[in-house]
Amino acid sequence: MNLKKAFCRWFFFIVDCVWPIVTPVSKEDRVKQQRADELRLQKDIEAIETLRGQSVGAVKKARKDVLGALEKEKERIHTVESKLGMLIALAALSATLVLSVNGGGGRDVHWTILLTTGYCLLQLIRILFATLHGLRRRSFSVLSIADLSPTWVGTETEHLTEIVQREINHSHEHQRIGNEKVTTLDIAHIALRNFLIGLFALFVALITFPPVKESIERNVERVIEEIERHPHILNYLQGPQGEVGPQGIQGLPGKTGSRGPEGPAEPPGLSFVQ
Repeated sequence: MNLKKAFCRWFFFIVDCVWPIVTPVSKEDRVKQQRADELRLQKDIEAIETLRGQSVGAVKKARKDVLGALEKEKERIHTVESKLGMLIALAALSATLVLSVNGGGGRDVHWTILLTTGYCLLQLIRILFATLHGLRRRSFSVLSIADLSPTWVGTETEHLTEIVQREINHSHEHQRIGNEKVTTLDIAHIALRNFLIGLFALFVALITFPPVKESIERNVERVIEEIERHPHILNYLQGPQGEVGPQGIQGLPGKTGSRGPEGPAEPPGLSFVQ
């Protein structure tokens, strides 16, 4: 059993390093957690039920406490959603940083740089998935006007007790939704941690295997070789030939040069007899 737990722990650790997920729980644990939540809700409702025979002031005081707890849960959800929104903006900026750092590499980049870049982008994608899942819309139950209407049959104490019990249900519902959002925020934080580790490894790889200068020089050499192999490319780059321009002004005469060496003597000619 200990060996199985150790294997599962290491397995999910490796999974979290690649694509963080919620650690799955057994069906028995899920049933236990659901029963514990239902029991806690039932205890809160029963505690309010005991106020039916008391004064209106006692019920109003209990309602004030319940509304305070509900407001805290709403504030917690708002805080978590604000953090998720900040993570989306941070992921976008981080993706720009990673792509700009690795943008000049071309196809001569070392494989370690490509690997760390891909790992960083994978973690940024996981952050986006987690934050979008945490920010998705969820349904909330609210009190209707009929619930708050004073025409409800019964005493004021019974009326307020029913309202407080429903508000307790709302508070537990907000707590459940808030816990789900906190879980997605935790997944996004794990992916952010992985991204920072990958970003550090990327900078180490860039320092160890600097690709930019060497790749640019190789690309320039390839372009020159292609132009030399295909002269028509150079002609295309030169564009059409323009019209002949007007003749320029005649320049000043140059200086007289030194006398050249004397040429060879000609052979004597034939003599004619008179």
